[in-house]
Parts: sequence; structure tokens; C-alpha cells
Amino acid sequence: EQSGASRFVLAALALLLSDRFSALPVLMGVAAATEVVEPVVVAGTPGHGSAWSQLSHPHGLHAARDGTVYIADQANNRVLRWAPGALEGTVVAGGNGHGPGLQQLYTPEDILVDESEETGQPNLIYVADRDNHRVILFTEGQPAGVVVAGSGGAGSANHQLHSPWCIDLVNGQLFVSDYYNHRIMAWAADATEGTLVAGGNGAGQGLHQLYYPHGLSVSILVSNGNASILVSDHNNHRVMQYSPSGKLPLTANAVFGGRDRKSVV
Repeated sequence: EQSGASRFVLAALALLLSDRFSALPVLMGVAAATEVVEPVVVAGTPGHGSAWSQLSHPHGLHAARDGTVYIADQANNRVLRWAPGALEGTVVAGGNGHGPGLQQLYTPEDILVDESEETGQPNLIYVADRDNHRVILFTEGQPAGVVVAGSGGAGSANHQLHSPWCIDLVNGQLFVSDYYNHRIMAWAADATEGTLVAGGNGAGQGLHQLYYPHGLSVSILVSNGNASILVSDHNNHRVMQYSPSGKLPLTANAVFGGRDRKSVV
């Protein structure tokens, strides 16, 4: 029998169809560009550095609806907001040296911005704070964040993470690729521990295993209109696809790349 936490995760995935399917006609109706577009630098000046006009090893980013770009400026342990046409960014998280404080970050790997639908309300900025082994949430304009996933340092217990790499947010459920634990975890709002979604069976090549998962996307597949979790399985050189079933943790139903490219549906 599934736990209450598992049922909440599965329910959140089921709601993807009603929440996101309305956007599909827009995505499918956009014609492919035929003209060559010259690249334009939108953030950062030549060379790396810590000035507000500079970046040092940028990793995750988020492009907002108004053209603003949020950047995980990893080696500077900060997140910058870069407005369209701006010559420098503004620090919206971290920027106080690396460390475990709530105003600090330590090697931010990925970011996710939950944009407010109401004018004048601040955006919410989720940061995969890799070397603090946590996901921390900042309300834009506030210097201190709140830890929403991971506690007690690096570890493999359900309340812990070990180098969170990528994050996604679906109907209040925060999904995390837990790199050194070879698993995908989901955290409900205000939860004190996560729920195992995929992997967690040690590093390996089985369909129930992962080997240093990197990228993570929880979305609707245009091809079949079904909710799907896609995971880039770094050291297995493959992408895993999971379709929500009635039981957690999930077993992959398709594999792209790796030793075999196959569907196992």
C-alpha cells in the first residue's frame, strides 16, 4: 500500500495534464525559424570575475516571461537577476561568500523561478545549493532563504540530500535529482523528508537504477500527451523516461542512449 506522501506525489503528476496541457497548442503551433540569428551576449562581460557585470562558471538559469534572466553564478556563490539590455546583474540570492547560512550559497547548481501571477508580488526562487546538500527557497527581495529540502548535511536518509543537481516544481511537489544517492526525490511543501520517486537502488544500469543523475524535467510529452519524468542518467550515458504508475518508486518505461536505445513500454 502506498504511503500518504507517495499518493501526493502521484496526484501532483496526474494534475500535469490539466495544468499544462492547455499550453501545448501554442508550443506545437510555433513555426521553426528559417533565418540565421546572430548570437547576442545577454549577461556577463569577457573573462570571469565577481563584479556585478561579470559571471564565473554560470550553471542553471531561468528565462522569465518579461525577458529577465536569472543565473546561478556558481563560482561566485550567488544568483543574479539580469534585466533585458542591462549592463550588470542584481544579486537576488547569496553573494555573501560560500557557507551554510540562510543568506549564503555553496556552489549553486540549478535554479527554478516560480513567477508570480499577481502584479507587484515577488517571485519565488528555488536554488539547488549543491555543496550545502539542500534546496533553499528565496522570496525575491528578501536576503535570507528557507530550506525546503535536505537537512543534516550530506546523507542518504529521506530527510537528506547528497549534492542536489537539478530541480523541477510540479503542483507544489519539488522534484530533485539527488546526484550521489543515484535517485530522484520529491518534497511536498513544508515536508520534513522526501519521497523516493526513482532510483535509490545503488548505482547501476538496471531500469530501477540510476548512476549520477543530472538533468531532470517533469512535463507533458507532446507525442502522446502523457505526464512524464525525464532524467539524464549521466554515467550511464542515457536518458531515462518514467511514466507515473500506481506505485513508487517508478521503473523506467523507456531508455534513450546508453548501451541500448529502446522502449520498454
